[in-house]
Amino acid sequence: MRLLRTCFALMASFVIVLALSAPASADTTYRLTDSAGDWGQWNATTNNLTICDHSPGNGTAKVVLRVVNGNTVTLFDDNGDGGGCGFDGNLNVDDTKSAYLKVCTNGSATNCTPELGPFGL
Repeated sequence: MRLLRTCFALMASFVIVLALSAPASADTTYRLTDSAGDWGQWNATTNNLTICDHSPGNGTAKVVLRVVNGNTVTLFDDNGDGGGCGFDGNLNVDDTKSAYLKVCTNGSATNCTPELGPFGL
């Protein structure tokens, strides 16, 4: 009887720990780096979009977040590799849809690669 109560207490403790633990899929940050070292990042939890230009020279990198059947957000980092990043926080993006993330070394490019997606928001 004592063994049965001990097993029950251990199982109940285990269930409580699992119930209070954060899910393994809690990371909702999507990051993409192009061949020049520029990177863009979308954090679906905080609705923040970031672009960092690490290309030599004074170019402009851009990141494009395209929501399927929704809006498209474009963000630029126009100081070349001079430090700092472009940032846009608290975007109102429909998290019931999926999206694509693209990074461009050239800010005036229309067809950017690489592309990440579709991923769920």
